[in-house]
Amino acid sequence: MIMNRHAALTVLLIVLVLPTTHFIVGIAESAGNTVLSVLPSPLSVNFPQSFTLNISVADVTMLGAWQVKILFNPSVLVCANVTEPSDNILGNPNYTIGLGVTIDNTIGSVVAHDGTFSTGGVNGSGTLCQILFNVSQPGISSIAFANIDMYDGTMLIDSVTGTVHIPFIPVNGYVQVNASGFQSNVFQAVKSGVTYNVTIFANSTVSDFNYNQTSDIIRFNETGPNGSKGSCMTLVPMNLMNASYLAVLVNGTASYFTFFQDGTNRFITFTYNHSTVEIRILSTVGGDVNGDRRVNMKDVAIVAYSFGSTPETGRWNPIADVNRDNKVDMRDIAFTAKAFGQSYNPS
Repeated sequence: MIMNRHAALTVLLIVLVLPTTHFIVGIAESAGNTVLSVLPSPLSVNFPQSFTLNISVADVTMLGAWQVKILFNPSVLVCANVTEPSDNILGNPNYTIGLGVTIDNTIGSVVAHDGTFSTGGVNGSGTLCQILFNVSQPGISSIAFANIDMYDGTMLIDSVTGTVHIPFIPVNGYVQVNASGFQSNVFQAVKSGVTYNVTIFANSTVSDFNYNQTSDIIRFNETGPNGSKGSCMTLVPMNLMNASYLAVLVNGTASYFTFFQDGTNRFITFTYNHSTVEIRILSTVGGDVNGDRRVNMKDVAIVAYSFGSTPETGRWNPIADVNRDNKVDMRDIAFTAKAFGQSYNPS
C-alpha cells in the first residue's frame, strides 16, 4: 500500500521524535548555528491591514523535514492561511511530502509541516512557509515558537541519520497593530531586585503606574474623553506575576478580560468607559469572580445569578463564565464551589 504524503510525514515524525522527546515551552537555549526565525520582526501594521510573515531557517544542514507550532494572540490576530512560496527551502514540490496545516483561531495557534524525499536533504538558508494574518483589533501579539523538539511542536529533522533533531536557535516575532489614538507605554517594575518592562497599549493617557511587590498588584490610571470607550492591552512578564489566576479591577469593580500567554508574557485585554479610571491587575485564586482574592458566597452568588445565561440572553455576566465557554452552567458553579474558602496571600 502506498501512503499519501501527509500520512508519510506523520509516520516520519513519530519515528524520529519518540526517542528524543522532551518538554520545553518558549525559547530554547542556544544549541547550534541553525536559526529559526519569524521575519520581518518587529513588525508595525495599521488596523485593519492584513500582513504575511515568513518562517525562515538559516544555516541548516541535511534538513529532511520540518514542523513549526506558532502561538499568537487571538484577540488581535486571525490566522487566514499558510502557504509555501515557490522558492521555499525544500525546493520542487514534486519532491516534498506536501504542506500540512492546522489552524486554531480560538486558542491562537497554527501548526505547519512538510518534508522532502530528496536523498541527503537540503542545506543552506531559506523560507519554510508563509503565514497570512488578518487583524481583528488594535493591540500587540507575539509570534512565538512553541513546544520545541516535541512531536506536536516545533522541530527540524535530520534527513541522513533519520534519528536526529537538528538543534536550532528560535527567534520569535512581535507585531504591533496600530490605530488612531492608540499608543504604547512602557513602565518598569522591580521584583526581588530584577527589573521588568510592563507594556500598556491603550487609547487612553496612562499615568501613575505602580507595581507593589508585597501585594503583587499593578496599578495605573487611564484617562480619556467622557462618553468614549477605552481599550487597553497590558503585557505583564510571567516572571513578574506568576500566579495561575489574575483579576482586573476597574475603579474597584471586577472587569471581564481576555487572556493570552506565550511563555514569556501575559497579554491582558479589557475595555472600560472613559473618564479617569483606576486599573488594578492582581494575582488571585481560581473561583475569585469579584477580584477580592478570596472565594466566598459573593462569588457563588454572582455565578448562580447568571446560571443558564449566554451572551445573547438576559442576566449574562461575563465574569461569571469562569471557564470562558460563553455559557454559565454547572461547570462554572462546580469550579467556584470547589474553590470555596480559598484565598490568595502574596508571599
